[in-house]
Amino acid sequence: MDAVKFRLLGGLEAESGGRPVGLGGPLRRLLVAELLLAAGRPVPKERLIRTLWEDEADALGAEALVPKLHSQLRHLKDDLRKAEAGAADLIAGHRDGYRLLVARDDVDLHRFRDLAGRVRELAARKDPGDDAEIAELGRRALLEWGQGQAGLLGCEPLAGLPGAQMETHRRELRKEHHRVLVACLAAELRLGRGARILPELERLHRAHPSDEPLLRHLMWAYMQAGARLQAIEAYERFRRSADDRFAADVSRETKQFYQRVLDDDPALGPRPDRPTEGAAMPPPANTALARRMADVLVPALPFLRSDSGWPQIPDQIPGDSWVQAKGLWDVLLRRNAVARLSEALRDVPDPGELSAQLAAVLAADGALAGEAAAILDGKGPHNAAGQFTIAGSYYHHGHNISGVNGTVVLGDQITHHHDDAGVRPIVPVRTPEDEPRGWRGGADVTVGADIYLLDERHLAERHSPDHCVVLREARALRRRQPRSQYVWLRQVEVREPTETARRALDALRRERELLDGLGRVRGLPRVHDYDGDGRIATLILAWPSSRAEPGRTLDAAFDVDGAADTAPPSAYQMFLLFGGLADLCRTLAVLHDRGLSHRALSPAGVIRLDGNGMALRDLGLAARPPAPREGPVEYPAPEQRSRLADSPGPHTDTYQLAALAHHLLTGRPPALRAPLPVGRQVPGLPAPLARALDAALDDEPSARPDIRSLGAAFDNARDDLSRGSDDLSPCAPPGPDHPGPR
Repeated sequence: MDAVKFRLLGGLEAESGGRPVGLGGPLRRLLVAELLLAAGRPVPKERLIRTLWEDEADALGAEALVPKLHSQLRHLKDDLRKAEAGAADLIAGHRDGYRLLVARDDVDLHRFRDLAGRVRELAARKDPGDDAEIAELGRRALLEWGQGQAGLLGCEPLAGLPGAQMETHRRELRKEHHRVLVACLAAELRLGRGARILPELERLHRAHPSDEPLLRHLMWAYMQAGARLQAIEAYERFRRSADDRFAADVSRETKQFYQRVLDDDPALGPRPDRPTEGAAMPPPANTALARRMADVLVPALPFLRSDSGWPQIPDQIPGDSWVQAKGLWDVLLRRNAVARLSEALRDVPDPGELSAQLAAVLAADGALAGEAAAILDGKGPHNAAGQFTIAGSYYHHGHNISGVNGTVVLGDQITHHHDDAGVRPIVPVRTPEDEPRGWRGGADVTVGADIYLLDERHLAERHSPDHCVVLREARALRRRQPRSQYVWLRQVEVREPTETARRALDALRRERELLDGLGRVRGLPRVHDYDGDGRIATLILAWPSSRAEPGRTLDAAFDVDGAADTAPPSAYQMFLLFGGLADLCRTLAVLHDRGLSHRALSPAGVIRLDGNGMALRDLGLAARPPAPREGPVEYPAPEQRSRLADSPGPHTDTYQLAALAHHLLTGRPPALRAPLPVGRQVPGLPAPLARALDAALDDEPSARPDIRSLGAAFDNARDDLSRGSDDLSPCAPPGPDHPGPR
């Protein structure tokens, strides 16, 4: 006889020999569930009766319902007999009750509880040597609740079974699942698997945002993945949420753990150990990318680890592969990932093991994955000719170097570069070992009396052509008790006191003076502080934040290639978008009234506010005199692209704001020459606004409307949508990352 197997973790199910076993209607299913939950122990008749007929038992008494119980038991035996000969004998009477004689291995709940008991025993011993077994047993136990994510999140036990008694069982089962989940994840974190299980922990935290043990595990995983800022952000969101929903404080244990994160406790950080089997695997896309990286890196690692620098291409490595390997190695060094790649430091690295370690690193660092993919696809800071940059310095092997004219000195090599004007002056280029270490994501920097934690998602560092000045920008978390605060840092570091350096320092000081003079203007940043010693000057600006998190820049609406989905925006999306763009026009109008212009509007430079408003991250180029060939890469106005055009000014802001609107509405920037009329690309766009945007994108600055007129066009379009559309309900609004269509 095939055994009858039962499932309670989910809906109640039974099967025998791979065939489903019918269990009848709701009453019989309740009866089976109550008997199974007793795990072979006798269940008194009165308890069974109250489970099946709670209200009637109170009114009539349990004895009056015994015949009905016997009837349900007979029907249940018939169901089991039909499924398997002899299965009816599984139900046995015992004094004043009944029991279901089923082996523990034939019930998913009992298998789970057996494994959970072993996890509990090992965890109580607090022996680090038990962690691998705890993790393995915990994963096996959670699999009883479902495959993959379903097992971690926990399905609904006893689903569909009514009554107070079943609800009591459900609550207890959820607690048991949670205890095993927390113990399993803690063991994996102690084993150093935080980077691998981070995606799982993020999903769990979203599903259970008020769960403090899961929050602590998530913060720990972020720390092991080298993402300390994300750990701090997770805590800050939790604290604000607790204040809003429960008017309750965070527990002492979580506060103490948070303090360890703030202190950058090394015990919470990445472990260089070899990955251990049994941890959750990274997504397939990361695995494929990791294999490509390993194939390129393994032959080059002995040379990349060398202290002798990289004066020549190794003879045994093709030039293109060497350039890719150098680019990948630099990215890994810059993002502090090499410490998690113990295989890369071996004399003879194993490609499979290195690939696994790289996959774990990529799973925890999406930005690194994007940079690595760009390098391997030929879109990184190098090209097929062998031209590339490292840490802002130019390198090449016999071909032109983009952006540098003249004689380039690299180590003991000298290369001449010419343009149409002939040979340019000598440009010294620093080698990697000469290059001072700059800002990096996740690091603490001290400015004045405060410590700032840098956000790798909003960080840029660039050098002047002569390498005499370094310009840095980053969003950062100012670590100040009792409340941390997000800020935008703009820093100028002078390496050599040249005219270029003087102008850069003057521009930063002038931006501070302009903002102080403008006062509190909606949409303009406020100055928090300014710190300068003549060699390094830093401007600290407030970064708008909501209650839950810092405001997000508009580039979140686009993918890594700067493209948005081309689905037409709804009337509701346009209604919200036009309000924010009109606010931005009013902010820019204040600058124009003072004879200033931003001239560097881009998605990364505009921050969304609560209520769908928009604000400027900084003053862009307003503190610098207009110059040809200036402006953002995304939307350079015609007068910025040519040396012969009119001088950039307020009309440049009109063009760039219209280009931003075009990008958000259509999913792509306007063409540089004769852009297609925007009204033909966006169904439902009010015609007056379409004409205003087309005019604002005119190549001739004098043909463009001023910024106030463009703002009025946005306001009027918003009013038109409000009056003429029946579909302005927020039933399907754009998500928090999407100010417009995706």
